[in-house]
Amino acid sequence: ESRTQKFRSRVASQQYKSTYRLESSKELIDEVFKNYARVEVLRIDFSFKYPDAEHITAEQARAYFKKFLNNRRHNKSLFEYFLTYIWKLEWGPDKGYHYHLIFFYNGRYVCNDSYWSNQLCKYWEEITKGIGRSHDCNRDKDRYIRRGIGTITRKNDAKRKILVEDGVEYLTKTDQCLNFKKSGKDRCYGMGKVPEKSNAGR
Repeated sequence: ESRTQKFRSRVASQQYKSTYRLESSKELIDEVFKNYARVEVLRIDFSFKYPDAEHITAEQARAYFKKFLNNRRHNKSLFEYFLTYIWKLEWGPDKGYHYHLIFFYNGRYVCNDSYWSNQLCKYWEEITKGIGRSHDCNRDKDRYIRRGIGTITRKNDAKRKILVEDGVEYLTKTDQCLNFKKSGKDRCYGMGKVPEKSNAGR
């Protein structure tokens, strides 16, 4: 079956999507650092506790994440200096449906990345009414040899490269692509809008 044209076309389609997502995410990151000289980068996974995780559907996972995003306007203390984000929805036998996320904050006003990442994790638990759990990479960043998270300045090309290679390329890989029956704007990968230049504070 893997030799059939149908199968090869699906593989080619996923490879195209992976490349497109990677390039689009790199453009977003370039635009962020074009507008902001100092950025706090947070890398977090949102998932669900067992036994709830076994019963959470893709639609339910999306609904919780949508609520998390929509409620930003009501949580100014946490999101006032929030810039944008990149996300991917995956499924695994050990986690069920879960999100891989990269958050970007204006580093001119936000420091101590592990504090802010912890606050986002707590907010996810609040949004999910206690059934959500998180993996906070910033809290454990000392164990990473290559660190593309935390404080990154515009001129730090090395850390920006690691952010792309170890962060974005992982999110855009093709080995865990989800093929949902799409209705409306349902997707398994996405990103926020590019921050307005007028708010750059350069």
